[in-house]
Amino acid sequence: MEEDLKYRLENRKRKTSLGRPLYERINVQVVMTQECPYNCPFCLERKNPMKGQFDEQAQIKALQSVLKEHPNARLTITGGEPGLYPKHVKNLVDVFKREGNNVFASINTAGYSTELQGLAHINLSINDYVQICESGLPSACCMSLGYCKNCDDTDNDCEACWNMPVEDE
Repeated sequence: MEEDLKYRLENRKRKTSLGRPLYERINVQVVMTQECPYNCPFCLERKNPMKGQFDEQAQIKALQSVLKEHPNARLTITGGEPGLYPKHVKNLVDVFKREGNNVFASINTAGYSTELQGLAHINLSINDYVQICESGLPSACCMSLGYCKNCDDTDNDCEACWNMPVEDE
């Protein structure tokens, strides 16, 4: 395995500005907040919740920096609950579309805000602690503790849902 990694690194011709091998298709995850109006006992973000003290401009600058070197990156916006700050989510998606190649963007949400609809692919998390009206986010792929309602996938690897087209504004 070590030799395979060495071979892969040596054969990457393009490098980042730091001289590291450039990976063309990376996944960028923006954890924009740890805040959430729900109280799910299994949630990792509830361990050290923030109090609305996140730096929107720093997140945008960091995304811009990554996209300069990785324009084919895929973006996932998550939290806490991104729906608490729909304008900031829109700003992040706009930067992704404008400064990258808009390969694929998704938002992990419990459906707190319908303003997220149409910005990117929606991964809707529902469970016994989060009860929402799904009709507010009609194109969402509902993930409920390992179950996708759009295709009955129980492995969380639903290729059809992962590649669902994003609605344009």
